[in-house]
Amino acid sequence: MSCGLKDPVELRVAADPGMMLVIRLATAGVVARAGLGIDAMDGLKMATEEACNCLIGQDNPPARIALRFACDGSALTICAAACDADEAGVAAQRGPCACGRADCGASRPAAPHAQAPAAGDELEIVRCILEALADEVDFDMREGRLRAIELRTALAREG
Repeated sequence: MSCGLKDPVELRVAADPGMMLVIRLATAGVVARAGLGIDAMDGLKMATEEACNCLIGQDNPPARIALRFACDGSALTICAAACDADEAGVAAQRGPCACGRADCGASRPAAPHAQAPAAGDELEIVRCILEALADEVDFDMREGRLRAIELRTALAREG
């Protein structure tokens, strides 16, 4: 199946639980445009919301959440990244992840659980939830904070 999403889609919102409806609607639109079905859409909406809530729920929450949706022809990748107030201009850098940084741990391929967060049982529960909703899940932990979560779902094969 080819992806109907030709260019990456980026969205930045305040790190506010009240923005989850906007995040879910944007996710649904991108997933539909990518050509995935209703079940995948429902799962990815839940997964994206859970990832964003996880970023927002940290002891030192970010000022904004950056989302980046991209399709490489074989999979749809959704990256949710924490953006602090001093990272407002990072979108122009256009790194592989929503955080805009080429060195983002979420943009590196990893074996399952290779980058499991050391922050405790709560993040492991989040990982289990996300792995039930997406094919691959990666966490980017830096300086003791969760910086980004990347979700990857394979496109269905035709035939």
